[in-house]
Amino acid sequence: MKRCTAFVLVLISIFSLSAATLDEIIDGAMANSPIYKNYVIQYNNGLLSLNTMDAEDKGIIEASVALDPLISTNGKDFSLSLSPGVKYTTKDGKTSVNGRVAVNSGYDDSFLISPNVGISHTINLSGFDSETIEDLNYSLLKLSTERTFELNKLSFKKTVLQSIKQLYSAEQNMLNLENQKKSAEKNLQDIKALRSYSDDSLTVRNLEQTVNQLNQTIEILNKQFEIAKKNYSVLTGLDWDGVDSIPSPSLDFTVLDGGNTEVLLASLNVDIAQENYNAKYAQINPNALVIGGSLNGTYNKDYNPLGNNSIGLGASVAYSDKNWTISASPSVGYSFGDNKNSISNTSLSISATWTNDRSEVSDNNTLKDLENKVLIAENQLTSALTGYTQQAQSYQIEVINYQYKLSQGEATLLYDTSSLENIKTLYNLGLTTKEEVENAELKVNSDNYDLDLIKLDGLILECDLKIFSL
Repeated sequence: MKRCTAFVLVLISIFSLSAATLDEIIDGAMANSPIYKNYVIQYNNGLLSLNTMDAEDKGIIEASVALDPLISTNGKDFSLSLSPGVKYTTKDGKTSVNGRVAVNSGYDDSFLISPNVGISHTINLSGFDSETIEDLNYSLLKLSTERTFELNKLSFKKTVLQSIKQLYSAEQNMLNLENQKKSAEKNLQDIKALRSYSDDSLTVRNLEQTVNQLNQTIEILNKQFEIAKKNYSVLTGLDWDGVDSIPSPSLDFTVLDGGNTEVLLASLNVDIAQENYNAKYAQINPNALVIGGSLNGTYNKDYNPLGNNSIGLGASVAYSDKNWTISASPSVGYSFGDNKNSISNTSLSISATWTNDRSEVSDNNTLKDLENKVLIAENQLTSALTGYTQQAQSYQIEVINYQYKLSQGEATLLYDTSSLENIKTLYNLGLTTKEEVENAELKVNSDNYDLDLIKLDGLILECDLKIFSL
């Protein structure tokens, strides 16, 4: 009996002296656990990928320069040619603007400046926009990154709660076994004291065997408890010091008409599959109009005695589909200066090209494959939404069952606590034994463990509900 009392006091001291709150344990585990630190690193890597996609969501700027020094054969005359240029292309490649200025300078302060500016824009008449699929892929990655991190965080918390539950269960089992052992030892002592049976009787031997088996079981449980504590330390990076108190779970749960994030991801996959089909269809059946224009000029200051100043305008338009390409390019120039003013370099070019389709069967098969992928994605969306609805109903029932179980546990503890107070009153009046008081105390202790285990089940269920609601 003294050993049992000492064991109970040890358990009580664990929770009363150095026990942390559950929130402190969870926060400490997240701060110390290498497992959780890896989750944070993975999340940060996901954010880097998103930043990379943001960085790629910009146009391209190209700059160039050419420098050519020229020395005459007699080694006395010198000229310099400098030609800087810049080109900007939008990220979708549909629009580009380029400019270049060529400067030629002679040894006698003469020079020639020739600026040139051009622009080109492609209009996709098929209606396909490549930015749409880029935006969808970005949204998919962002949503998936955030969901995965929250999922890992809640799963980690759930694992910590399961580890704590395992330790609580082990402690309760040891408490109950110590109580059984105390009862068996008391019976054995009473039988020997009363000499009701001989020491070699079957009854005495059975009681002795029971005590030995309980001792062996308690020893095994102690070893298992030590292993559970080590596992807890590996998981959380903390030593097991118990929990100050187990809070009641919050099981508020709302069923969403549109489903959870998993359903939203499935919906995005449908949109992406459809855009992949549209992209391939636009590639196989091109229908585009390309328009462009250019402006160039020349300013001559004694660099070329026979050259004039000039300005030129050009334009281009081209239409292309699966088989045809038709283009037209008009241009006009105007020269002015000391030599002569005149319109020059006027031209109009029209061309047409026809190409037969040699890959019709292959293209149709490719489109059919992409179309099937759209159907598969739609079926997966339907399945995800159906699964969400069914699981939501299952969780609603589970919450109701848990609330009933919790109320039963609270009622049992309340009843046994009241009984303990009554037994203590009877003991103080000399109407019952100390053993009855100890048994009642052990029953209340066991009830407290039962209620804490029920609350831990509720907290684990709370994690499941939050994971489901992500």
